[in-house]
Amino acid sequence: TGASARGTLVYLVGGGVTVGRPYSDMPIIGALAEWCQVEVIAPKYRLAPEYPAPSAANDCIAVWQEVAAASNSPLLLAGESAGGNLAVVLVQQALSRGLRRPDAMALLSPAVDLRTDLGLYEPTTYSDPTLSPLLPAEVLAAYGSGRDPTDPSLSPLFGPLADMPPTMITTGTRDMLLSMCLRFYRQLKRAGVDVECRVWDGLWHVFEYYDQYPESAESLKEISAFLNEKVRRAVLDSCDESK
Repeated sequence: TGASARGTLVYLVGGGVTVGRPYSDMPIIGALAEWCQVEVIAPKYRLAPEYPAPSAANDCIAVWQEVAAASNSPLLLAGESAGGNLAVVLVQQALSRGLRRPDAMALLSPAVDLRTDLGLYEPTTYSDPTLSPLLPAEVLAAYGSGRDPTDPSLSPLFGPLADMPPTMITTGTRDMLLSMCLRFYRQLKRAGVDVECRVWDGLWHVFEYYDQYPESAESLKEISAFLNEKVRRAVLDSCDESK
């Protein structure tokens, strides 16, 4: 989707790697396509438990490899919740394979740590209307299929972070994954990554999905502005290198 596209954005939907399809995220996908003026590709990756890890990640990496090989234009990456997990895994795998890195990345409430220790999550979980405290264990059982949850292919928080692209993270004070998002932000910062984190007061997990709230559009506009600025800088840097 996206008219007069000036680049491509690969968007990875959420759903705990057990549910979710690209068409369900059209409010987010459509807004990013319009405000970033990009074509958006949202892969329909395989879902657990029928297809445990690393099936979904492998599907996303295969799509990225094909898109990157076919384009000299700006490439962006974004994902929400479990899709944010897959986005970070994708970048780590792309770098290890010598594939092109995204020019910038946006992560909406990314679930980058699949350990089930409830100390990792906000203690006021009841205030997040979208997530159950039981969900982490259910996702790990379905997608992890008995693997060590600190394996970077499951929890990219434990993978290499130093070469991540410019990244924007969004979350909310009622997001069950707020602590996780902030920890990931701090680790990216320590690794020297160009990263921003926006915490929205009173809002919950991937609130951008709910387009009836004005904050949804406001957040997506901020994300788009971040991505557009990083693309602009990447283009300028490329021009300087070619002189």
